Amino acid sequence: MIAGIDIGFGEVKVVTDTKKEFKFRSEYSIYNPKTVLKGVNGKVNLLPFDGKDYLIGQEVEKVGGSAITISDVDNLIELAPLFLQSVVKKIGFDKEDPDSVLAVGLPLGAMHRKDDMKRQIRKFYPHNQVIVLAQGVGIFVDSGLKNVLVIDIGHNTVDLFVAENGKIVTEENDMLGDEGVKVITNKLHKYIQGRYEMNLSTPKLQDILRSKKVLCMGKEHDIKEDINEMIDNYSTSLIQRIATQYAQRLRKTEKIVVAGGGSHYVNFRGTKWAQMVHIPEKAEFSNARGFVKIASALKKPAAQAKGE
Repeated sequence: MIAGIDIGFGEVKVVTDTKKEFKFRSEYSIYNPKTVLKGVNGKVNLLPFDGKDYLIGQEVEKVGGSAITISDVDNLIELAPLFLQSVVKKIGFDKEDPDSVLAVGLPLGAMHRKDDMKRQIRKFYPHNQVIVLAQGVGIFVDSGLKNVLVIDIGHNTVDLFVAENGKIVTEENDMLGDEGVKVITNKLHKYIQGRYEMNLSTPKLQDILRSKKVLCMGKEHDIKEDINEMIDNYSTSLIQRIATQYAQRLRKTEKIVVAGGGSHYVNFRGTKWAQMVHIPEKAEFSNARGFVKIASALKKPAAQAKGE
């Protein structure tokens, strides 16, 4: 089996060569049976890691706990095996099979930590093949295009990836730190704090961003107009920044591929580049799909992999 796993600061996206596809929040909590909601004990999936039991994704909500999100690249690398443990259980991945591959992504600006990520994963998956790829390269491969500017919009970062005639233009690749969807959720946090006097977690803010409704004191409030304004401002600002930075590239590239979990928050309609934009189907899974394709080409024969 080949599993393409895009561990983002907001969500973990998974695609396998056996056609499985799913995502879950990249949040966690340490399990404490004394603090869980009544009647929940024994009904949650616990994952042992580093001497403690953990809850992952939506499991955190079941116990009424406080979710912890991935804070930075160090934290992402440290916890990668924990999130992979959840993935492996769901897809039936064989940890003993040297022919099976875990293809995992890192933000473009963190690829100097590629070996650290690989070592951390191999501590827990020593028999499998582990491939670490830059987020953005998966989208490029998934698109099947040769001349592209890839805009990979995540929760924390925006990765910008350039290819010309099918070859990566390394010197033009860039990562915009703290320019992802968190720009919107930070504004939403201040808005809800000021208007409704509530201090909400990032996962809750992401839910409100999607539904455009907030529940306060038993009443549901429609805040669609205010959220749409936040999204429009974010989209305009990000497009302007990219248009300035890649002015020459945009004149000669074939397509602008917009993907990632935050792709639907950027709208090129009404701009002079609108006809160049390509948004893949299920754009949030594009990196993971590309990882599977790349891993299919890079994987080693089982005998060779076992001998490493």
